[in-house]
Amino acid sequence: MADDEWSGGICPAEPDLPKLLLLNLERLGVVDPPEYVYQEYDSMGTIRCDMMIFVGKSTRYPDVAPWFISTTGFCFLDTYRKLARKALRRLRVVYKHHL
Repeated sequence: MADDEWSGGICPAEPDLPKLLLLNLERLGVVDPPEYVYQEYDSMGTIRCDMMIFVGKSTRYPDVAPWFISTTGFCFLDTYRKLARKALRRLRVVYKHHL
């Protein structure tokens, strides 16, 4: 954990929700895996984590613009899973006319 520093990467295919998110994005034609950035910090003695995920353009649905979503949690792994759940819900909104 480093204060005031953001880290990031490509979303890995972890078990459970992150893998489900990647499979659904692939089914919708999003070729590039989503990218994420996060920052862990101490908030009055409690470790917190802010995280954003960026989802690229779909090859199957070019009219859908790239999008991002963010959330806050307590540590990286918990926040990553929370963000994956939030992104799965967002898929229904973004691609509602295509599902």
